[in-house]
Amino acid sequence: MWGNCWLCMPAKRAEAAADSGGAAASRTEAAAATAPPGQALLPQMLRSKSEARILQLTDSGSSSMSRSQSMPSSSLLEASRRRLAAAAAAEAAQQAAQQAASDGTAALSFVEQYVQAIKDGNATWATGEVGALFAEDAVMISADRQSFTGRPAIVRRLNQGVETLAKMAGDTTDLPTFELTGPSPAPGGTGGVVLRMAFKRGMHKMAFTMNFTMKAGKISQLHTTRS
Repeated sequence: MWGNCWLCMPAKRAEAAADSGGAAASRTEAAAATAPPGQALLPQMLRSKSEARILQLTDSGSSSMSRSQSMPSSSLLEASRRRLAAAAAAEAAQQAAQQAASDGTAALSFVEQYVQAIKDGNATWATGEVGALFAEDAVMISADRQSFTGRPAIVRRLNQGVETLAKMAGDTTDLPTFELTGPSPAPGGTGGVVLRMAFKRGMHKMAFTMNFTMKAGKISQLHTTRS
């Protein structure tokens, strides 16, 4: 009877409220103890829909930043393009050097056989292997400024040139002597090949400069000048 009197009721309500607060605090501490490391425990009353949207936007922004950081920068792309261009230029230079060496070999082969033909007085030296060094539509400009177009016309002219030199030598027993210079690249960056030859037999002395223009491994133009 005395427990339900009006004087005792406020005290009982205060005790009940204290017990309820203590139980809530105990539940909060237990949840904090079981939460994953590094994750703050948010009170239930703060987990509203607006905060969920804020968290979602933050996660989305972090993902976008990670993707942008993983993409290569413009400086890296430019450096890659420069490396590719440098490699292509080096390969082109190597191929050009190899082609120039091949062109020089063909020009030197022509001059060496020309020298041997003069020594032997061989008026058919250009027929066959030497003629094959020229392109079908090749052009030759001789030391006397005559022009010959096409392989057959060039071969005839070369044979006649050696025959003329043999007649000029007459019955002399002196062997011709030669001095060769080159092959060297033609001036002006034309891709041509230059060979210089000094010729002496008896009283006869001549010096020639032969300028070869090559195309696909063949002599496309031969320009001879006397110096």
